Amino acid sequence: MQSESGHEGDEELAFRDTQPPYINLPVPFTGRIEGGLQDGHKVTVMGRVLSTDENRFSVNFQTGISDTNNIAFHFNPRFDGGGYVVCNTRQQGNWGSEAKKMQMPFQKGSEFEICFDVDRSSFKVTVNGSIFLDYVHRVPFDKVNAISICGCVHVSYISFQVRLHPALVPRGFVWGPVPLGVLLCEPKVPASPISRWFWVHTSGCPSLSFCRCLCLGHPLRLLD
Repeated sequence: MQSESGHEGDEELAFRDTQPPYINLPVPFTGRIEGGLQDGHKVTVMGRVLSTDENRFSVNFQTGISDTNNIAFHFNPRFDGGGYVVCNTRQQGNWGSEAKKMQMPFQKGSEFEICFDVDRSSFKVTVNGSIFLDYVHRVPFDKVNAISICGCVHVSYISFQVRLHPALVPRGFVWGPVPLGVLLCEPKVPASPISRWFWVHTSGCPSLSFCRCLCLGHPLRLLD
């Protein structure tokens, strides 16, 4: 089965939120990751690359909110020379050796979604639904408790989720966006301008396609 993260697997991956999302952020931005990173964490950053003279932006996973804290993972797209992405780690003020990928998955003026999936071995980065790179941990990932973003981007949304063990997912349910066009039943949930994720029953409808939906001022109705 194709999992929610885009990887093949025997089980549909399920996630739960670990903290409220950050929305419509000023850049540069630094925010806390509540409880720190853990195995199975998924951090999603959505935004748009600005059409400015600035040619770089970065997403940093840090061991504190200060500019001087260690950076476990520095993800740094650069639009110079045809475009490439630099990854690195900073410890005690010193940068390690750069890991470069000579490919640019972003375009100026275009929106993007970056998913950072964390496991015991690496950060796995997906850009706009396509697997882009793995960055093997150089420092313990569980020391990371902050995220910072700077450069030529507008950031609209950062979400934090952690993967659930398949045994915790109720039979006949998947964890995903409410499917468009499906009439659900009580109870009602307050409207929100943000994509919302819920348990959705799929019995009798194995081919049901899921996609993100915006509440747009209308209450969602969930399955009992």
